[in-house]
Amino acid sequence: MSSMIPPNPSLLQKIADELENMRQETESLGALLCSDPDVALRHMNALQSLDLLAQTQLALAKILRAENPEDALANTDLHNLRERLMNAHWE
Repeated sequence: MSSMIPPNPSLLQKIADELENMRQETESLGALLCSDPDVALRHMNALQSLDLLAQTQLALAKILRAENPEDALANTDLHNLRERLMNAHWE
């Protein structure tokens, strides 16, 4: 049985910062692609997936930065993410 290592708050903050940077890049890419009406029409589902990716990155960053990550997870608007992480928490 492996022992639990307490999380390093500084590392968690840096991971959250990286997720936030990735979110910004993802949103910029989505905005660029949406600026072409033909691309937007042909690839609407893929663009919506990019948006969900950016939302997930933001939600994960908020959870990592939270004083109480379990509360932050319980209060995230992304139901599927919440379910996946809550299930993993209890395994």
